[in-house]
Amino acid sequence: MSLKFANKKKLALYALLACISACGNVVIAYVTKIMLNSAQYHRGSLKQLVLIALLGATVLIVIMFLNFGYRYLRFDIIRDINIKLKDKTITYLVNQQADSQKEGLNLMTNDLKQIESLKIANELMIISEAAAFIISIIVGLLNSWLLTIIFVVATIIPGFIQKLFRKLQF
Repeated sequence: MSLKFANKKKLALYALLACISACGNVVIAYVTKIMLNSAQYHRGSLKQLVLIALLGATVLIVIMFLNFGYRYLRFDIIRDINIKLKDKTITYLVNQQADSQKEGLNLMTNDLKQIESLKIANELMIISEAAAFIISIIVGLLNSWLLTIIFVVATIIPGFIQKLFRKLQF
């Protein structure tokens, strides 16, 4: 796991910002729900509806600015890990003192770049997607547990059907 080379404080901050970023969709859904319920059941006044919309927009703007920090921190973590990996690789190549530095140079330019752009980014994406999933499920269960369970089951069913047909084909 490449994240073991990352600064733990930066990773903790990244996880926190990933949770806040995941709340963006929840805020949109919640504000939309409140506004639709107000319009449908004629609860509240136009002033309250505008106030809810402004509050939702303010929260979304705050989340947007935090997302800038979230994305910057993501690339900063990737850069830090890349530098540590290159430092370890250069130290190894210097200590090895091999006559042919061609393989070492190839490793430094191609292989580490792929590790940086794919593996580390995917590991960070796992953190953010897990946070989004957990927050969405929790908020869904708090708002309408029955609808959330139906949605989760309905989402899982196509995967089981696909597995069943694969087994029947062979």
